[in-house]
This record gives sequence, C-alpha cells and structure tokens, in this order.
Amino acid sequence: MCDSRAILRSGLFSRLSISAGYARLTEEEDNKTMFRRESADEFFVNIPVRYHNTVRLAAVAWIFLEGLSCPAQDVNPAVAPPSKWVSPIAFDKRSALAAAGGSAQWRWLLIDRQFNAQADEQFIHQCGQVGLSADAVSAPQITINYDPGCELLTFHWVRLWRGASALNRLDPAKVRSSRRPLDANELLFGADLAAMLALEDVHPGDIVDYAYSIHGGNPVLDGKFVGEAPAQLPSPAERIVTRVICPTSRKIYFLNHGAIIEPSTVVRSNMLQLTWDFRDMPGLNLEKGAPGWFQPAPWVQLSEFQSWADVNKWALRWLRQTAPLSAELTNRINQWKLLPNPQDRVLSALLFVQEEIANAAPAGASSDYEPSPPAGVAARRAGDPVEKTMLLTALLQALNFDAAPVLVNTRLQNTLANYQPSPTLFNHAIAAVAVDGQTYWLDPVAQFQRGPLAARSWPIYGLGLVIRPGVTALTSIPLCSAQPKTTVSAYFSLGRLRDESALKLITVAEGADADRMRQHYAATPPEDIDQENLSARARYYPQIRRAAPTAARDDPQLNHFETTEFYSLEGLWKRPPNETSLYCRLYGMNVDEAMSRPPGTARATPWALPYPVHQLFHAEVPMDSPKTIALPYVTGNQTVEHPDFFFRCDSQIVGNKLILEYEYRSLSDIVLPAALPSYLQRLDAATALQGFTLLSMEAP
Repeated sequence: MCDSRAILRSGLFSRLSISAGYARLTEEEDNKTMFRRESADEFFVNIPVRYHNTVRLAAVAWIFLEGLSCPAQDVNPAVAPPSKWVSPIAFDKRSALAAAGGSAQWRWLLIDRQFNAQADEQFIHQCGQVGLSADAVSAPQITINYDPGCELLTFHWVRLWRGASALNRLDPAKVRSSRRPLDANELLFGADLAAMLALEDVHPGDIVDYAYSIHGGNPVLDGKFVGEAPAQLPSPAERIVTRVICPTSRKIYFLNHGAIIEPSTVVRSNMLQLTWDFRDMPGLNLEKGAPGWFQPAPWVQLSEFQSWADVNKWALRWLRQTAPLSAELTNRINQWKLLPNPQDRVLSALLFVQEEIANAAPAGASSDYEPSPPAGVAARRAGDPVEKTMLLTALLQALNFDAAPVLVNTRLQNTLANYQPSPTLFNHAIAAVAVDGQTYWLDPVAQFQRGPLAARSWPIYGLGLVIRPGVTALTSIPLCSAQPKTTVSAYFSLGRLRDESALKLITVAEGADADRMRQHYAATPPEDIDQENLSARARYYPQIRRAAPTAARDDPQLNHFETTEFYSLEGLWKRPPNETSLYCRLYGMNVDEAMSRPPGTARATPWALPYPVHQLFHAEVPMDSPKTIALPYVTGNQTVEHPDFFFRCDSQIVGNKLILEYEYRSLSDIVLPAALPSYLQRLDAATALQGFTLLSMEAP
C-alpha cells in the first residue's frame, strides 16, 4: 500500500458517516453496516444521534407507509413540555421568510440537539424549510427511531409555519409505528422502532418545526455517554447546535473529525455544559462510490470511554463466561474431543454454531439487552452475532483452545484507530482461535461456508478489539489467505453461418465466491436462477436462448461450487455493411463484468474498488469444420498492469482449437483521486483487449 493510501486512512480525510445524517443504505454498501448514508440528492436528510448504541433518526422524509418492512401500528407517545434542564433555541423566522426563494429544495434552519448524561435524556428540535422550487411536497412524514424497550418518546410540538401563522400538526392519534428493517449485524444490542407522523397540506415555502425528547437509554452501556456533534450536512443548514451537560465528576472526551472548532464550556452547580455551535453551513456535495470508511462530513465524536482498555473492561462484564454449560453442550464437547485432528475439533464447534443455531435479529429471541448465556442460546437454537460469538468461544475454550471474542466494524476497518474509543464503533462480533500456531478469525453467523478450517474465509476486518483481560489496544486482523476466485470455462461449437451455435458454460467458484454462490442458489428458485443467468449472457449475445436447465454441483470438501449452463446462439455470425467477410465476437463475460469503472472521469474522493476479486475466463473453440473455418484476428499474450488492478489476455491455436484466456485481479480496495486518470487509461486499454473476433472463410 502506497503512502498516500496510508495517509488517507490515517484520518486526514476519514469521516464517520453518522455525523452527516445519512439515512439509507446505498447499493454498494454491504449488509453488515451500522453506519448508514444516503445519496446527496435525497430531498430531506435524516439527522441521526448515536447514543447508547442505537441510531436515532429524527427526520422529515418523503416515505410512504406501505414501503416499510411490516405493517404500521398505532403508538401512543406522550405529549408534554420539554424538561426543565432543556434550553430551547428559537430559529429566525424573518431570515427564513427572506430566504425562502432560494434554489435549494430543502434547507435546515435549525438543528438543536441537547443531551443530559446524568438524566439519560435527549432533546431534539429541528426546523427545516421546503424550497419554493420543490417538486413535490405531498404526504411528508416525520420519522423518529427509538428503542421502546428502554426508552420513552415524548413529543413537544409539531408545527407548520406558513408566513407568520403557526399550524398545529401534532395529533398523537395519527402517530404510527413500525419495526425498522435492520440487518442483524447493524446493531449489536437493542432494536429500533420507527414512530411516524404524516404531515398533511404542506406547501412550498412552509417551515416544518418539531421537537421531541427520548428518556432512557440502552442499559448495556452502564449509563456511559457516547454521541456526536455534526458540523455539516448534505442540505444547507443555518445553524447546527449540539449541547451536552453532565456532572463535573464525569469526563467526556471529544475528538474532532474535520471540524476545526472547540466547544464553549460552562460550569454551574457541579454541572459541565459543552456546546458546539455551527452556523451558515453550506450543503455537502457527496460523491457516490466512496469506500465505507471514508466520509467527507466534518463532525465531533463524543465518548465517555477514554481508552480501548476501558472498552475492553466494559465488554468483559457481559462477555465473561460464568454460567455452566448445559448437559447437551457438554456431551457435544466430549464427542468432539475424540476427534484426532485439532482443526476438525474447531470445525465441528464452528459448524454447530453456524448451521444449527439460527441467526436472530438483535431483539429476536432475547428478553433483555445483555447477551444470553451460551446454554440459553443453544437451548433456543437462535442467537444474535454477540450471542453466537459467546457460544462459539465457550465451546472452543471447553475444547482447550485459546479463543476469545473480537469486536469489529466491517466498514471502518483500519480507520477504527482514528476514533475516540467507544463500544458503539463496532457493528459485528467474531471469534479468534489459535490452532497449530495459526490464528483463525471465525464468523459464527456466516452461513454456507464449506471446506476445511484453512479454507474458511473472512472479509477485510482491518482492526478489532479482542475481549480478554489485560487488552489495552486494537489488534490487527490479517487478510485471509483463502482468497475468492471464480473461473468460467466456455466451450463453443460454432455452427454454419445460418445455423445455431452451441455454448456450454462451466463456472467454478472458490473461497468466499463459493459461499456467496452457494447461498444464492439455496435461496433462489431454479427458474429464477435460469432467468438471471440468461439475462446476464444476453448482454453479450442478444439472441441467446437457454437449451437446458442450469445444473449445480457442490464440493463441500474443497469449498468449490460449480454450475453448468447450456445455450443456443442464433445470429452469432454477422456481416458489417459494405463488407464481404463475416465475423463473430467472443467475450470473457465474467472478466468484463469484474472491471469496475467509476461514474465519472474525475473525483475529489477515493473510488471504492471491489477487493479482493480474482476472475478467470477460459474458452475453447473447435475450428475443424471445412465450411466454417475461422481465422483469429490476433493471437498472443498481453498484460495491462496498474497499481490497483492486473489484467491478462492470451489467445493461441492449439491443434484444431482456439484457446482464449482472460484474467482480472483487483490489487487494492480504492483508487485515489490522483490515480484515477491513469486507472481509467489502463482500464480502457484492458477493455480494448477484452473480446476476440473471428473471421469466417465461408462465403456469405
């Protein structure tokens, strides 16, 4: 990795996405994420507050109830004035009226966020104005996410300002609720409910003004405070204020991430008040395709945890194994101890947790906020990532292996080192185990993994916090040696010029590629698989049709997943206008699809490159028919190299066959802005070599 990448990850440009108020996952982000974002053209922006390990989204959004994951239900929130400790800030109505004719479809007039660490309470007041140029302002709704298991939601007011008139829009009877569609790995503890209030009769130029409080917090954090002070949002904001009060006996650490500001500090009656006040902040221009660990929004991180040692001590309280294992687990362990190979013993415990213990959502089967003990998880046959990690760790330790749980963030990776220590930085839990001098990083919720222990893959974790006594720092997690690889072998049978040609495709996936393909085939009906494959091939051969159903074969011992597809190709041979020769073109389909291209030719932020990727394409074309003898345009071996990828193509005549080979490997997970021109230039060179043209000797 070159120095510029190391500097980038060191925190000079790194940001945490929650501070920018991003609300929904984009297509390039994996489903193991705790921090979410939305595109820059989102009409209204959600402002999240990470506090006690849950994401609060106080938002106005153009979302329809039927688009949620489950039916909306009635909820009866309390309605009361703010608590006495709150000091509400008024927005400037005259300034809002004067600037209503701006070009922005939406702008924030005020975001006032206040936290009382002693009372375990937060107050949120937000005012936003619909631009006069807004295209659609019908059926907006306020959405507030909170955890009803440990928190109480109280509305203070909901108003629409139209000119100098305030229209009351707070009707508790119209507040609906729905469980948010979160991935099981998005939150380690607790679960959020979305309380929604639809606003009616909203006009361009109206000001949406609402306030609410949330009392209580997730008890698993032992009353510790964590949060953030956002400084800039995708939409322009006149004022963004974050106020935190706590006893002077408690220490809150704060770390600036691109926000060059110090808080104002006031001490009154043994209470400390910290205030961050950002004014006249322009909207943030967001580029799509940046890596998950890179965020351009400036913000201030707040945490009552001083060091990683503090986080480790906190985690040891609820990850320490104290309850005895059940008789069932003890019997299993005794059976596994009889296996002569240590790796087989580890693999047996891993398979039990992965395959026999269902992956439950964070609030799925647990009655409280702390993980259930291993015996309880095994008895109910379900657990969340932390619970399954605790179960796997307990089994491995009972088998006399050195094993420990590890907290990781699948998006922040190595940039975890840039943040103030906090439990809420982690979005996933795994287990580390040492076997025969080798450490394996095992994911107990990963499904459809096969093969021996050495073939089990893990994604790029970067850094993790190993939970065991005495740990004071993050641990570097190496890249997995079992890398993904997919090979597509194409066997062509070229017909005469007006006849159909035949194509058989054999795909062999290895490593994580085999895991993904195995999971997809297990969850998708065969007819849908056939249609997906046909559509993918039709992008290269428009007149292709399926000749037989797709056949799949699994080799769990090698962790290989193989599929075979059969097609007929019509119109493969073509004759260009004013040409006498006919030709056909063959494509290395999987290699072509793997070569990632950003949407533009210039960027201010790094481009996320899929990594690791290794795709091979092999084709064999018999050329022994006297009427359809085809001559290759060009043969030989060529390579295209760049610091971020490698490409190779080779074409040879071997006996009576044309042999084609294409290979693509990504060498990095990002393309830096300065390297983008050279990357595109080399990618164009590789694309020009991708595909092979045959000329026919047969008369048209």
